[in-house]
Amino acid sequence: MWFTCVCQGVPTTERVTEMDKAEWSKGLCKSHDSNLWFSPSPKSEDTARAVAICNRCPIREGCLTYSLEWGEEGVWGGLTAKERKVVRRERGVTLVKIG
Repeated sequence: MWFTCVCQGVPTTERVTEMDKAEWSKGLCKSHDSNLWFSPSPKSEDTARAVAICNRCPIREGCLTYSLEWGEEGVWGGLTAKERKVVRRERGVTLVKIG
Protein backbone atom coordinates (compact mmCIF):
# COMPACT_ATOMS: atom_id res chain seq x y z
CA MET A 1 0.00 0.00 0.00
CA TRP A 2 1.19 3.56 -0.70
CA PHE A 3 1.18 6.34 1.88
CA THR A 4 1.39 10.10 1.83
CA CYS A 5 1.59 12.07 5.10
CA VAL A 6 3.10 11.40 8.53
CA CYS A 7 0.74 13.79 10.28
CA GLN A 8 -2.21 11.92 8.96
CA GLY A 9 -0.70 8.92 10.69
CA VAL A 10 1.23 7.54 7.72
CA PRO A 11 4.75 7.96 6.29
CA THR A 12 5.55 10.92 4.05
CA THR A 13 6.83 8.90 1.15
CA GLU A 14 5.17 6.52 -1.25
CA ARG A 15 6.73 3.40 0.19
CA VAL A 16 5.27 -0.01 0.80
CA THR A 17 5.42 -1.04 4.44
CA GLU A 18 4.30 -4.03 6.45
CA MET A 19 1.62 -1.94 8.16
CA ASP A 20 -1.43 -1.05 6.11
CA LYS A 21 -2.98 2.40 5.89
CA ALA A 22 -5.63 1.58 8.52
CA GLU A 23 -2.88 0.68 11.00
CA TRP A 24 -0.87 3.83 10.26
CA SER A 25 -3.99 5.93 10.84
CA LYS A 26 -3.96 4.86 14.51
CA GLY A 27 -0.79 6.89 15.07
CA LEU A 28 -1.10 9.54 17.78
CA CYS A 29 0.98 11.93 15.66
CA LYS A 30 -1.93 12.59 13.35
CA SER A 31 -3.71 14.69 15.98
CA HIS A 32 -0.73 16.97 16.69
CA ASP A 33 1.26 19.64 14.86
CA SER A 34 3.76 17.96 12.52
CA ASN A 35 6.46 20.48 13.49
CA LEU A 36 6.85 18.65 16.82
CA TRP A 37 8.43 15.69 15.02
CA PHE A 38 10.77 17.75 12.88
CA SER A 39 12.35 20.25 15.26
CA PRO A 40 15.80 21.48 14.18
CA SER A 41 17.14 20.61 17.64
CA PRO A 42 16.94 17.05 18.98
CA LYS A 43 17.08 18.51 22.50
CA SER A 44 14.18 20.93 22.04
CA GLU A 45 10.95 21.01 24.01
CA ASP A 46 9.11 20.03 20.81
CA THR A 47 11.28 16.95 20.37
CA ALA A 48 10.70 15.93 23.99
CA ARG A 49 6.96 16.33 23.51
CA ALA A 50 7.01 14.29 20.28
CA VAL A 51 8.96 11.50 22.00
CA ALA A 52 6.47 11.46 24.88
CA ILE A 53 3.55 11.19 22.44
CA CYS A 54 5.31 8.40 20.51
CA ASN A 55 5.97 6.47 23.69
CA ARG A 56 2.20 6.24 24.28
CA CYS A 57 1.40 5.41 20.65
CA PRO A 58 -0.17 2.04 19.77
CA ILE A 59 1.87 1.77 16.55
CA ARG A 60 5.21 2.85 18.01
CA GLU A 61 7.07 -0.38 17.19
CA GLY A 62 5.87 -0.48 13.57
CA CYS A 63 6.75 3.18 13.12
CA LEU A 64 10.21 2.62 14.60
CA THR A 65 10.83 -0.39 12.37
CA TYR A 66 9.81 1.63 9.31
CA SER A 67 12.12 4.52 10.21
CA LEU A 68 15.06 2.23 10.97
CA GLU A 69 14.80 0.71 7.49
CA TRP A 70 14.15 3.92 5.56
CA GLY A 71 16.38 6.40 7.44
CA GLU A 72 13.74 9.04 8.06
CA GLU A 73 14.59 12.39 9.68
CA GLY A 74 12.85 13.70 12.79
CA VAL A 75 11.24 11.69 15.59
CA TRP A 76 9.85 8.29 14.58
CA GLY A 77 8.89 5.51 16.98
CA GLY A 78 9.92 7.66 19.92
CA LEU A 79 13.54 8.10 18.82
CA THR A 80 15.44 10.92 17.14
CA ALA A 81 17.41 10.29 13.94
CA LYS A 82 20.65 10.17 15.97
CA GLU A 83 19.19 7.64 18.43
CA ARG A 84 17.88 5.50 15.59
CA LYS A 85 21.32 5.45 14.01
CA VAL A 86 22.65 3.79 17.17
CA VAL A 87 19.74 1.31 17.27
CA ARG A 88 20.20 0.55 13.56
CA ARG A 89 23.85 -0.29 14.18
CA GLU A 90 23.05 -2.39 17.30
CA ARG A 91 20.36 -4.37 15.45
CA GLY A 92 22.34 -4.68 12.24
CA VAL A 93 19.62 -2.99 10.21
CA THR A 94 20.62 -1.88 6.72
CA LEU A 95 18.94 1.13 5.14
CA VAL A 96 16.76 0.37 2.15
CA LYS A 97 18.39 1.76 -0.99
CA ILE A 98 16.24 3.45 -3.60
CA GLY A 99 17.19 3.28 -7.24
